[in-house]
Amino acid sequence: MNNRINIGKKDVIWNYVATFLQIGSGIVLLPFILRSFSEETVGLWTVYATIISFVGLLDFGFNASFSRNVTYIVSGVRELKTSGYQNINPETNEIDYGLFKGLINSMKWFYTRMTLLLLLLLATAGTYYILILLKTYSGDHNEVYVSWIILCAVNVYSFYTFYYDALLMGKGLIKQAKQIQIAGQTVYLVTAIVLIYLHFSLTAIVSAQALSILIRRYLSKQIIFTPDFKKALSSAQAYPKKAFIRLILPNAVKFGLTGLGSMITSRVSVIIGALYLALNDIASYGITIQIIWIIAAAASVYSSTYMPKVAQFHIQENRDAVKKVYLKSC
Repeated sequence: MNNRINIGKKDVIWNYVATFLQIGSGIVLLPFILRSFSEETVGLWTVYATIISFVGLLDFGFNASFSRNVTYIVSGVRELKTSGYQNINPETNEIDYGLFKGLINSMKWFYTRMTLLLLLLLATAGTYYILILLKTYSGDHNEVYVSWIILCAVNVYSFYTFYYDALLMGKGLIKQAKQIQIAGQTVYLVTAIVLIYLHFSLTAIVSAQALSILIRRYLSKQIIFTPDFKKALSSAQAYPKKAFIRLILPNAVKFGLTGLGSMITSRVSVIIGALYLALNDIASYGITIQIIWIIAAAASVYSSTYMPKVAQFHIQENRDAVKKVYLKSC
């Protein structure tokens, strides 16, 4: 396995394409949704989208920390630290597959437990919340039940395999990650349009999301766990997994608190508003707020693309390169 992280203009271009396809699919899909769905159903769809965005809070910053430590290991670090990093010689570095295997095991350990918590929250508090909204919903309740079950199932699976994203980004496979995202988003768009034409509503959207996520996870696994990589891991002695959690926890909490604050200020209004306002009003507000989220996503493309490279520059003490990436991002 090559331990050089090569990120360049092509990765940025693929990231922009993936981002704008994600934006474009929402814009393309919106007329079909507005024409086929009632205002109440559009409001429920907005609530679903907000609930999905809150699922990521259970990660509490661990994914970013996991991804950064993957980059450190791929760059040749042989010891992970709670603060700071081990400097390396970029000419002689080799990958410690025992360290890598231990990190992967710790990611699986963490996401298994958080997935069980997510399943519990969605099945109890989430279901109770949806039942409250259905008291004033005049549409087909059975379809809402089916769509909610699909939504819960696919988000539980997506969160359980969330460490695939950390591995892709940490290994610097930005172009491949964005190509996978493009493939998944295309499947989502086509499937959703077809199912909407077949007179499905919320079930169309969540079923398309489910198919998209399954395809993305399958392709991610094929790219990450190559035969050479699996062979190297199988012959390595894994480091104790719980030690990684203790190392990553302090920085993950910092990321998590930042993300929590951002999420509360920007998205909790939809969840609270749906309890007191008509779903018709939530539909109008939801469409407006999604436009703002789209702008924010487009603004962060360049910096997010180069984040693994920035981590590698840090451990190589190449501060000038870090400054250059930062200034271009601004």
